[in-house]
Amino acid sequence: MTSWAHRYSEFLLWVVGALSVFALSCIPRCARADPPTVTGDLVCGVQHAIRWQDPAWTERECEAQAQAFVTSGERWGFKPVLLFAMAIVESDMRPKAMREDRGAFDVGEMAVRCKLGRDVRCTNKPVKGMTPARLMDPTVNIDVGAQILATLHGGSLVGYNGGPNAREHGYPAKVGAIMSALGGVEIRVKGHRMRELVKRIVSAVKTPRMEKLTGQIAKAVKP
Repeated sequence: MTSWAHRYSEFLLWVVGALSVFALSCIPRCARADPPTVTGDLVCGVQHAIRWQDPAWTERECEAQAQAFVTSGERWGFKPVLLFAMAIVESDMRPKAMREDRGAFDVGEMAVRCKLGRDVRCTNKPVKGMTPARLMDPTVNIDVGAQILATLHGGSLVGYNGGPNAREHGYPAKVGAIMSALGGVEIRVKGHRMRELVKRIVSAVKTPRMEKLTGQIAKAVKP
């Protein structure tokens, strides 16, 4: 082999080696994630179907909501469609929802618990120092809800809905039914309100425009 050919072959081997090292180091950061199962179209379709008397969201609002579910899901290790289903069950996706429960308030889409102090700020972790108005910001509320599910309840839906000492009850079944409905599958569930939610969601997602996305969700929610 001539001198220039030998050097050229050495150069090619170096390039291949460098690219291999880069590819191996890049796997955690550069691998393509699965396509998100929550999109602005899906959020708008569902919100318009279950909004009752609330005004319909704009396309921009729906996109922001979808991004919040995706971002918080990635941050805390949950499927975005799970967080989306929880928001539907907890509040019908109403950002300004606020209900009193045993001296505290469940605020926003994810019904985040806030025990108010005299300065009208939450006194409990992880929302200590926040105001109810701050918790009504969907991006904040969804992320805090995902944080609570992950860090305070170890991913337990029963714990999220009923507290750390709660016993098994119907909440996981409701969330599961909504997740299936988002995938276009109608599952029977107890309660007139829940049955109506499931029917409305299935009708909203079973459209040609959402057919591909519905299929992705159906795969994503399989155990």
